[in-house]
Amino acid sequence: MPETIDICPVTDLPPGAMRTVEWEDVEIMVVNCNGDLFAVEDRCTHDDGPLAEGEIDGTACTV
Repeated sequence: MPETIDICPVTDLPPGAMRTVEWEDVEIMVVNCNGDLFAVEDRCTHDDGPLAEGEIDGTACTV
């Protein structure tokens, strides 16, 4: 099972919100998309920029 990391209370990350955390020298973006929480590396594969600087599309759950 993957390691669990405490980030914040769920109430601090309402639907449509995101935040970044650093874990083992990697920036991780955590996003609440319609009540589902996702955590991915905060790096766009197309231009190597931070995903967290983008906007969340709540319908498609994309950044």
